[in-house]
Formats: sequence, C-alpha cells, structure tokens
Amino acid sequence: MKIISSKKLIYVPLLYGLLISSSFSAEPYLEGQVGMASVEDANGDTLVRTGGFNVAVSVDDLSYDSALMFGGEFGFKNLIPNANLRMGFGISTFEAEFEDGTITAGTTFNGVTVTASTAFTAADATAAGFTLDNDVTLFALNSYIDIPTQSELSPYIGVGLGFADIENAEDNEFTASFLFGANYKITDNAYIGAKGAYHNVFGPTDSLGIEYDDINVWTFNIALGIEF
Repeated sequence: MKIISSKKLIYVPLLYGLLISSSFSAEPYLEGQVGMASVEDANGDTLVRTGGFNVAVSVDDLSYDSALMFGGEFGFKNLIPNANLRMGFGISTFEAEFEDGTITAGTTFNGVTVTASTAFTAADATAAGFTLDNDVTLFALNSYIDIPTQSELSPYIGVGLGFADIENAEDNEFTASFLFGANYKITDNAYIGAKGAYHNVFGPTDSLGIEYDDINVWTFNIALGIEF
C-alpha cells in the first residue's frame, strides 16, 4: 500500500491558510472536466541478477494509447485584490493502456558484451505474466493568472505542483505542470472552458523494479464551472 507522505501534501495546509487569510475577497469556484490524456513514450531500465550474471535490462519507446480523462477542481478567485490570481486544488484521472515498446537485455562475460533486443506488445506482456497498464491520478495545487479582456472570454496561464498516483509504481511521484486555456462566461455564475496542460512526472520505479526517466503527459479537457 502506497502512503502519501506529509512532505507531498504540505501545500494543502498552505493553501488552506492562504484561503482563510484572503477570505474577505476570495470568490470560490467549482468545475468538472472531461477530456483526453496522452502519455509521451516512456523509457526505463533495471538490473537483474540471474544464473550468477548481472543482466542490464532496458525498456524503450513504450507507447500508450490516448485515454479518456475525467477531472475536477475547487478553488478561489481574487485571492489578492486586482491581481487576477486564482488558485485551485485539481484532480485528474485516466487509464494509461500500454500499446508496444522495445526491450533490450545485455550482460558481459569474460570481457565480451552480449546484447539482444526485441519489440513487444501488450499481448506479449500479458502472455509473459506482467502488465504495463496503469491507472493514473494526478493531484495538484494550481495557480493561475487570468488575462483581462474586454469580453466574456478570459484566457489564462498557470503552473501546478503536486504528485501522481500511478497504479503499479512503488510510490507517489512529484509532478510539475504548465497550464493554459480560456474560460467563457455563459451566465453571471457559470462558465465553460477549454484547458491544456503539460505534466512532468518525476521518474517513478514500478513494481517490476524498472526505474523510469521522467514521464511527460499532455492533457486537454473541456470544463463546466460554477462561481459562488
């Protein structure tokens, strides 16, 4: 069972304190999101000891299907008067389904290095008794700057810090995100929006012992929000 460390959740009480201190001007909002997630090709490696030999194993160009993503965010606008700053706690979840990749194994014997490489698919992995599929949930504290316009359209840019809960990873991993998009007011208290994000997940280690490079994920969604 993975345990979320207090260090990774330190931003939650910080956010709470900020919201309380700014409650005289802050305006809460809540939004639901649906969209797509796309995981860039992943790479990793591990060292296996078998039959008295150390075998270096690497997995490269692991590709994943684009996935349906659901999410939500609760936050506050106008945390600082006239600064167009808002902050929210967001959650996004999707299933990363492995498609195919390449596996390479190598060892050295009497000064001679021997390597072998082959492509493999999700079906090959299943036949070998393992899976590279993962349910992924991203948690983040997001900060935005809303760009003022003379219309109901409000573009924005932002950054997010949080962590990724990856099903077959040994631990939750730190995540940094760049956010961009726009919201359009449809009533005095409701809006629709389009949002894109680029997430960098610090390299996880999975249950097979594979240590991955940083994993990059793109998400795009449509949002429906309410301001209170």
